[in-house]
Amino acid sequence: MSTTDRKQVSEALTAFVDVWSASDTAHDVGGALQCSEADALADLMRAVGHSEAAEHWVNAHRAHDEPGDEHYITAPDDLIRALENIEAQWASVTFEHGDPDAFGAGHLVLDRGDEERLAITELTDRPDDDPQREITGWTYQAEVRHDGSWQVCGGGECDRAHMARLVAYARAWASCGNGTLAQIPA
Repeated sequence: MSTTDRKQVSEALTAFVDVWSASDTAHDVGGALQCSEADALADLMRAVGHSEAAEHWVNAHRAHDEPGDEHYITAPDDLIRALENIEAQWASVTFEHGDPDAFGAGHLVLDRGDEERLAITELTDRPDDDPQREITGWTYQAEVRHDGSWQVCGGGECDRAHMARLVAYARAWASCGNGTLAQIPA
């Protein structure tokens, strides 16, 4: 291949990746791709330095995968990963998950010391002690400790399809300080 041909290939490749790196394109098209197609496109983007766009494509594809597909993960796994990322981004925030009876809060808890927390409780289609239960959504509430007891400042509820709303609320909670919780949109 001549130098001119290599240059043309490089320019075409750069133009292709620039156009296909738009996250709205990934969300519109990603679900229609097979796993191998999503991986090949993501590998191409990573190879030319568009790692973030590659992740958008894989995530957009993953949202449409079903159990047994290569990229399939459950919504609870996605939520836990998002909350772990929030913990990593804000040094004052810690993340715990487990038994709400032990926490005195939800299944998933972000806290800022002993004075503020965001308690997230799973909603399921069956009782908590049923091993076949499926998570159908979450309730979440921001709380502050006042005179030794927790008081709710805000929160909401979402189903699995609207988990992004919960993650946005958690990010807003993590980024604000005490006294500004009421300003976070539910």
